[in-house]
Parts: sequence; structure tokens; C-alpha cells
Amino acid sequence: MCFLNNTFTFGGIDFDIPAGTTFANFQTLATDYKFTEGSCGGGGPRFQLNLESGTVSGNIFVYIGPPPGYVGCPPNVYQSTGDLLEGTNLLDTSQLPGGAFYDPYNAALIKYGGYTVTGVQLVTDGSWSQLGNVQTVHVDNVDIDGTIYTFDQPQTRGECKKGGYEVVTRADGSEFKNQGDCIQYFNTGK
Repeated sequence: MCFLNNTFTFGGIDFDIPAGTTFANFQTLATDYKFTEGSCGGGGPRFQLNLESGTVSGNIFVYIGPPPGYVGCPPNVYQSTGDLLEGTNLLDTSQLPGGAFYDPYNAALIKYGGYTVTGVQLVTDGSWSQLGNVQTVHVDNVDIDGTIYTFDQPQTRGECKKGGYEVVTRADGSEFKNQGDCIQYFNTGK
């Protein structure tokens, strides 16, 4: 999946979450990502977890990129976040009571473990922080609590046509040279 974020706009994916999932039950949050224009910064890209408990609701933001500033992602190479819901990984819990901009996951788990996760999004909206106001990121192999979402591999020959070969990639993340290269990969796996 490719997000184009330009002219101060945004892009994102909304994932389904099983009803009744609490933050403490939520075990995994990870993705592979590659910037083709711009870089990480300005709060994007990030996972956004929607939480509620009774009448209290808010978001936890999990920023993608090298901590603590989440800027300077290398261009044109897939990186893996690893599991962002581990130990000392930093989360932005500032929208929740008692939250902090950089809260270690362990502290967030103690404070918000009983909150219900009502939604998860993967968002980019930081083009304002980039030279030329462009932030384009590809994501793949998104792991939301053990469910893996893949986007960039062609599922049909048709996805290679009309410039689609520029968006999809091989299983190893390498790009196609042209439409014919993409169609051959779909037909033969080579």
C-alpha cells in the first residue's frame, strides 16, 4: 500500500479490530515501510490506536522511524519497525488522562491496559515537515495483533497494468522495471 501525502493532506488505512479487545490483550503492532519521497517526520507515519474506557476516549500514537525524534528514515529501502508494543518502546499517550508524549510501552500498559481498543489506523500526514511538502511511504506486512496484511505483491496481472507495476513489488520488496516485468513475475514467480 502506498500513501501519498502531499499539499498538506493525509493518507491512511483503517483496520478491523475484534470487539472487546483491550490494550492489554493487544500483543503485536509492526510493519515494513519504505519512503519513496520525503522521509518520516511531522508525526507521520504512525499507528493510531483508538481507546475508550467508560466515558473517556482518546488515541495512542505509535510513531514509525528511528526514535526518539522519528525523523531521518532512509529513502528507497524497506525497513521493519519490529514489534512496537514491547518493553521500553515509546508511545504517545498524551491524549489520554495521565498520558505523556513519550510513555514507555510498559508504563502505558499499566495505565491503559483495561481500556478497549476500538480501532487501529496506519496514518501519514507529515508532508508539512518535508522539503517540497511531499511524504510518500509504502507499507507492507502490517502486523496488527497477529493478523498480517500484505499489499504490495500483485494478486492479478491486471494490477501490473496502467502504472500499477510502479506501486506493487516482489515478495522480497524489489521493484519492477516495467509492466512486462511485473506480469512475468505474476505468471512465473520470477
